[in-house]
Amino acid sequence: IRGALIRTKMFIKAKTLADGKPGKVKSRLVARGDMQKKEQYVGEDLSASTPDCMSVFTVVAIAASEHRHIMAADIGGAYLNAPMDEDAPAVYISIEPRLAQILADIDPAYKKALQYNGTIIAKLRKCLYGCIESAKRWQTHVVGVLIGMGFERNIHDECILNKNTENGQITVLLYVDDLLITSRLLSDVHAVRDAVIAVYKEVKSQDGPIVDFLGMSIDVSTPGTAKITMDGMVEKIVKDSKTENLDFVTRSPAADDLFDTTTESPRLNEARRQHFHTTTARLAYLARRVKPEILLAVSMLATRVTIATEIDQGKLDRVIRYMHQSHNKGQRGIQLSPGEAGIRPFGYFDASYGVHVDGKSHTGACITIGSSGPICTESVRQSIVTKSSTEAELVAMSDSANQLIHVRNLLIAQGHPQSPATIYQDNMSCMALVDKGKATSKRSRHIDIRYFWIHERAELGEVSLVHRPTEIMGPANVLTKPTQGAQFIDERLQLTNWHI
Repeated sequence: IRGALIRTKMFIKAKTLADGKPGKVKSRLVARGDMQKKEQYVGEDLSASTPDCMSVFTVVAIAASEHRHIMAADIGGAYLNAPMDEDAPAVYISIEPRLAQILADIDPAYKKALQYNGTIIAKLRKCLYGCIESAKRWQTHVVGVLIGMGFERNIHDECILNKNTENGQITVLLYVDDLLITSRLLSDVHAVRDAVIAVYKEVKSQDGPIVDFLGMSIDVSTPGTAKITMDGMVEKIVKDSKTENLDFVTRSPAADDLFDTTTESPRLNEARRQHFHTTTARLAYLARRVKPEILLAVSMLATRVTIATEIDQGKLDRVIRYMHQSHNKGQRGIQLSPGEAGIRPFGYFDASYGVHVDGKSHTGACITIGSSGPICTESVRQSIVTKSSTEAELVAMSDSANQLIHVRNLLIAQGHPQSPATIYQDNMSCMALVDKGKATSKRSRHIDIRYFWIHERAELGEVSLVHRPTEIMGPANVLTKPTQGAQFIDERLQLTNWHI
């Protein structure tokens, strides 16, 4: 055999819908791509892109604002539709004996291919999951099909494709083998689905106004809004956490000592540490999608996963208890409502000065389209030690504005002309520094010039700064420091736009 010979594995998984109900059972033969010789592909770009969560929410927010119909579609056996490149190195797979025997029982023709050790060796003509070239070959194939239908890729996220018709715009968001299709006319949505079925045959689709997409439930049944939830994942994380006393009253995800790591406490044993790590990672995934109010606590816990202590476990248990109780009381996710502000991006950027034990500050950022509802949130420790709250705010704004500018460019490419994107800021001294574009006194001369780049963005008309009082900076403030009581409830509403 000339070429790579790699082993395969068969995976079987029971899928769960976004609401927690059982979905389909999927089986997949996966190639051991790690056994392929990567040096044979030198010079060839085999990377395949996927849209990030911000792009998904942007498409959903536009759909909600324009009262579009939505559909989720799943292309079955997607990679098997894409041919291997005949000019590339041949790839041979070894099918293990048990699976080989099943194939032989189903189709006697396979008996001739059985080897002395019970395996079957086959040459791949179509792409198989796991091969290093498969994702790229599949993406090239499906994008080519959509372009053949008249779609064009958004230059700022090539996983978003649009087609303009006399009835308006049709948008397809592509995430590997999952498609989210939106259009003002339901007939246009169905036409795209039917055209995809004509090529790929095995396509399952789900009409709106409520669809499951990437593990999220997207509900556009209320005109002008999109509610996004992940009830099933919330309930499973709570159950798997094994946290005790779930009903012990916990009204916020983090206590005031969240950033305190100086108190001595016994380390968790390895089994508990791994469980801590796994739970924190799952919470991080959830927080960036539908539970942004826990993002501050989770971002701090993520820094402790290798050295977790009993105190850290207590902080994690608090997050779980809060999530369990708030979910049961109706705080289920986020709501995107562009409202009268329209399809325009707004950035709320804030910082808590020197809250970490190493003297570093903490950045909180929330980007919305229109008046309310987060399409992107961030809660991170700053990478440098700043010397004042003003400098910390400048660093937060500079580090976060690139995402805001990206959203603005994305919207322009979607056919929505934009005025400067609005940055909300509650620190007047920080705004003065940005306005001048340089240090204004000996107290600010040390600030790295790169943090003033936003001055140039403002001069170019890409962003504009607007002062906003601290009490209505909740979408960012709740991501910078633990808040309690009525303040937390108010800021959570400002962040999630979810009304209980």
